[in-house]
Amino acid sequence: MPQIDVDFINLAERASQGSHVLRSESDRGCALVAASMLDSTLASVLRCFFIDEDKVVDGLLDQGRPLATFSSRVDTARAIGLISHDLYADLHVVRRIRNAAAHFDGDSPSGHEFRFLEQSVTDRCRALANCPPEIRDRLPPRLAFELFVGMVSAVFAEYARNARILNDHGMHSTGRRMLLDLLPTVDFRGHLQKATDALQRDSDQRDAG
Repeated sequence: MPQIDVDFINLAERASQGSHVLRSESDRGCALVAASMLDSTLASVLRCFFIDEDKVVDGLLDQGRPLATFSSRVDTARAIGLISHDLYADLHVVRRIRNAAAHFDGDSPSGHEFRFLEQSVTDRCRALANCPPEIRDRLPPRLAFELFVGMVSAVFAEYARNARILNDHGMHSTGRRMLLDLLPTVDFRGHLQKATDALQRDSDQRDAG
C-alpha cells in the first residue's frame, strides 16, 4: 500500500474519533463541542507558528487575552496565511452554528430548541465550502457537519503535532515554515470525499456479506 494511503488512513481514523465524540451529543451539544474542538486545535496550530516564548504566547491565547476567542483565532489564522479563504469562511459558519446553539430562548420550556434540521442551521451546513456538494446534498446536515469538523480538527492536530516534533529538535523556524507552506493548501474536499467513499465501501461490503 502506498505510504500516502497509510497516512490518509491514519488521519481518517483520527477524524473518525472526533466525529464519534460529536455523535454521542445532542444537537446542541454537538454544535458546542464541535466549535470547542476546532477552537482548541486551532490554538495548538497558532501556538506552534508563534515564536517559542511561552509567556508572550500565553499572553495572547489565554482566557481573557486578545486571542482567547474562537473568532479571533480564526481571523488571526487567516490574517497570517495559515488557512485558506474557504476554510476561513467555513470556520465562521461553525462559529455561527455554535452561537445559535448557545442562544437562550425565553419562549422555550427548556430554554434551548436548537436542531440541525431547522432550516437556518441546515442552510449553514449546506454552505460549508470544503464539503463536496455530493456530501452536503446526500447526507443529513448534522452528519456532514460532524464529518467536516472531525476532519478539520484531525488535520489541525496533525500539523500541530508535526510542528512540535520539529520544535523539540531545535527546528522551530522549519515548523513555522511548514505550517505556512502546507496548511493553507490542504485539500479538505478531497479528504472528505475519500473518507465518505471509504464509509460507503464498508457499508456495501457489509450489505453484500
